[in-house]
Order: sequence, then C-alpha cells, then structure tokens
Amino acid sequence: MKELLSNDKIQNDYLYKITQDFDSFVNFQIAQAKEESVTIGDVSKTQYWLVKDNEVIGQGVLHRKLNRDLENHSGHIGYSIRPSFRRQGYGTILLQMMLDKAKEFGLKQVLLAVKEENVPSIKMIENIGGVFKERTKNEDKIGYLLYWINL
Repeated sequence: MKELLSNDKIQNDYLYKITQDFDSFVNFQIAQAKEESVTIGDVSKTQYWLVKDNEVIGQGVLHRKLNRDLENHSGHIGYSIRPSFRRQGYGTILLQMMLDKAKEFGLKQVLLAVKEENVPSIKMIENIGGVFKERTKNEDKIGYLLYWINL
C-alpha cells in the first residue's frame, strides 16, 4: 500500500483506510460484497487481491451491476498493479482472473473504463478482446475510454 500511495497518480481514500485500520477495511469489503449491505445508489462489489509468495502484487474490484457512475467512467472491473510489478504481465493475469470471476457471477459482458493517458492498460484491454465503446469524462473532466468485453 505504501508503494501505491507514493505514486502521485493514485489519490484513493480506500488505500488510506487500508493503512489506518486493516481489519475494519476487510470487514467493510466483506459487507460490500453482500447485496443487502449496499447503500442506495451503490452496487455490490467484491475485492480481489493478486498475491505471489505472500506479497500483494495488485488488487481488483468487480461490480456485478452498473449504476450511472460506473456506466460513465468506472465499469464493472477496476484493477491496479503495484508500480514495481508493472510491465511484467501481472495486469493481464489479474484482468483475466477478474473476467473469470465476472463469468462465475453470470455476467455475459463487462464494461471496462481506462484513463485516456493509460496506454499500457488500453493495449492490454484491446489485446484481451476489448471493443471500444466511447470516450467520456467524469465530473473532474478526466477523460476515459470505455470498452466492452464479451465473456
């Protein structure tokens, strides 16, 4: 987490929550995976970790449904790889595992969103079968490319 937090591009509250109180973070993630625990306007999601030799390499989240926010700039699946493990194929491994999990939940296709400047992730999504849908921007005017992947 310290490695991800030191990356200037990552400004995510949930990373801070992990470093402050890991047990509470895990309990929150377990609750988020249960449909009945989700707050109005949100969707259930399951957190996954890519681990090798007891070392966390990356993390992914799977949303089983889309709401308006997810449709516009987040998608069904989000993922990140620790900076020291990038460009070694772990992103593709993690994304494929996430797609397999999506299939297990009965999804027929998933929407992926990637920041316009994230060329390595764009190439990975296209190589794994992503079909470009459209460009969009979030409320902060950050540009995203949206891709569909059939499962």
